[in-house]
Amino acid sequence: MKKSLKKIFQIVRYDFKRLMLNPITLVGLSVVLLISFVSGLVYKIPTQPVYEATVKGTTTRSIYTNFSTSSDASFDNKTNLTLILDEAQNLIDIQTNPDLEKQELQMIESDCRYRAIRYEVEKYHDLGTSKYITSGDFSEFTDIANRLHDFQTSYKSLKVFESRLIMSVNQIDALDKVANTFYKIAHSGESISSMLRSLYKNIKLFDDLQNVASSVKDLSIHADILQSLKTNYIEKANTKLSKIENEMQSLYNSTTPQDTSKVTEMKNFITNYKKVCESARDGILNELYITLYDVPNHKLLYNYNLSDKQAVQQEVVECKFYLNNNDTSFKQYQTPLNFGSASTKVTPYDHSNMIISIVGFMNVVFGIFCAYKLFGKDRKTGKLDLLLAQKVKFSEVFAAKFLAIFLCTGAILLGFTLLSLIWGSILYTFMPNSIFAVFNLQNPYTVHPFLFLLMKAIGIQLQIVFWVVITIFLMNISRKFLLNFGIAVGLMLLSTVGNIFLNGQLWYCLLPFIHTDLTSYLGGATMSTGLFKTSLYAYGNFFISFIYYWVVVVLVYNFTRQLFRKS
Repeated sequence: MKKSLKKIFQIVRYDFKRLMLNPITLVGLSVVLLISFVSGLVYKIPTQPVYEATVKGTTTRSIYTNFSTSSDASFDNKTNLTLILDEAQNLIDIQTNPDLEKQELQMIESDCRYRAIRYEVEKYHDLGTSKYITSGDFSEFTDIANRLHDFQTSYKSLKVFESRLIMSVNQIDALDKVANTFYKIAHSGESISSMLRSLYKNIKLFDDLQNVASSVKDLSIHADILQSLKTNYIEKANTKLSKIENEMQSLYNSTTPQDTSKVTEMKNFITNYKKVCESARDGILNELYITLYDVPNHKLLYNYNLSDKQAVQQEVVECKFYLNNNDTSFKQYQTPLNFGSASTKVTPYDHSNMIISIVGFMNVVFGIFCAYKLFGKDRKTGKLDLLLAQKVKFSEVFAAKFLAIFLCTGAILLGFTLLSLIWGSILYTFMPNSIFAVFNLQNPYTVHPFLFLLMKAIGIQLQIVFWVVITIFLMNISRKFLLNFGIAVGLMLLSTVGNIFLNGQLWYCLLPFIHTDLTSYLGGATMSTGLFKTSLYAYGNFFISFIYYWVVVVLVYNFTRQLFRKS
C-alpha cells in the first residue's frame, strides 16, 4: 500500500509541475491576476437610486418641512407614508372583525323573499298563475337582484385580504352569472309574466347561488397569530419610525435654512421611513398569503396570485430584516447583474465573488485542458506507455493523473480566493457609494458572506471534477484527442447556454450535467437564495442534486478507468 501511494504521489508531483509550471499556465494566471487587480480599482458600477422616496424641496430643511407638514399626494411625505402603515393595521383589523361579506351573501340566499320568488316561478310554470301577476308588483325580485348585484360588484372591487371571505374562481364565476342574469331580467322592462318565464329558464341559478353561499370559506386566523403580526410588524415599525424621526429632527436642527450639503442624508432618512412602512404592510400581507397555502385547491382562489411559497417566506424574512435592522438611513446601490436581486450592503466579499466567478469559469476550461494533456496528449506522444513500462499499475496511473488535475485546479481556485479576499478587504475602505460587482451577498436570507464564498468555491471545484471526468472519458473512446478536447469544451459551453435558457424544463434538468451555469457565476445562483436550494437541478433540492452528482461522477469515473486499462 505504501509503495503504491508513493508511486501515485511521484506521478502527481511530476504532472503537477508540468501543468502549473509551463508558459501557457503561467501567462494565463498572470493575465487573470492582473485583470483581477485592475478591476478592483477600475470596475465600479455607479450608484443608481433603484429604490428611493420621492421628496420635495431643494435644501435639507425644506425637504424635512415638506415631509412633516405637507399632504401632497405627488411625493412621499409623512401623511402619505402613514397611510401605508394604516393599510397594515387595517389588514389585521379586518381579520379581527366579523366576516361581513360572508354574512351578507348568506343573508341574501336565505332571504325569505328569495325563496318565495323561486316558489312563485315554479308555480307560474306549472299552474300559469302567481301572486306577483295578481298584485302586479314584482319589486321583491328587483330588490333581491339589486342587492345581489351590489354585493357582487362590491366584493370584486376589494383588494386581497380586505375581506375574510374567500371564493374560488369557479364560485366567483357562478356568482357573476347569477347576479348579472338576475339583474338583467329585473331591469329588462318586460312584463312580470315574461320575467317569470325567463327566471324559469334559468331556474338552475337559484341552486347555484345556494351552493356558493353554503360553500364559501372564511379566512379565520387565531387571535394569537394576529397579535403576533401586530407585535412583529406594526409595533416594531412604529418604534423604528420614531428613531428615524428623531434622527431627521436632529439633522434639521443642525443645518441652516440654505444648507444643501446634507440633502442626500435627509432623503435617505425619508427613504428608510418609506421602506419601514412598506415592510410592515408587505410583511403582514405575505404572512396572510402563507395561510392560504393550507386552503384546499389554493391555486384556484379568486383574486389571489399565489407564487412559490418559499419565495413568499423569503419576502417575509426580508420585511422583518428591514424592521429589525437598526440602521436609520437607507443606502442606495446599483441593481446588480445577478438576474433580479439587489445588494443591500457593500462588503469586502463583493469583489472577491466577482473574481472567483471569472476564475471559476476559466478553471473549468483549464481542467478540461489538463485532462486532454495528461490523458490525450501523453498517449499520443508515448509518455503514458513509458510510464506504464516502469512497473506502475493502470489504476495507479489513472488515479495519480486525476489527482494531479484536481490539485492543480484546486490550488488555482484556493489561491485566487485568498488573494481576492485580501484585496477585497483592502479595497473595502475605498468603496463608498459604489458597488463592485454583482452579488446578492447581504440579503437577509442568505448565509454569511464568507460561508457563501466558501460554498461557491467548493461548488466550482465540483463542477471542474465533473467536466474532467467527462473529458477523460472522451479521451479514451478514440485516439482523436484534439477532436475529443473540442467536444468536451463544446459540451461544457452547450451546458452553460442550455442551463441559462432551459433550466426551468424538467427534461433538461434530468440530464447528468453539473451545469456550468453563467448565472451561477455572475449571480451567485448556485445556492440560489438559501442554504439548501440549488440551481444545478431544478425541481430538486440540494441533497438530491448532490447525490445525483456523485452517482454520475463515480459511475463515469469507474467506467472510464476500465476503458483506460483496455485502451
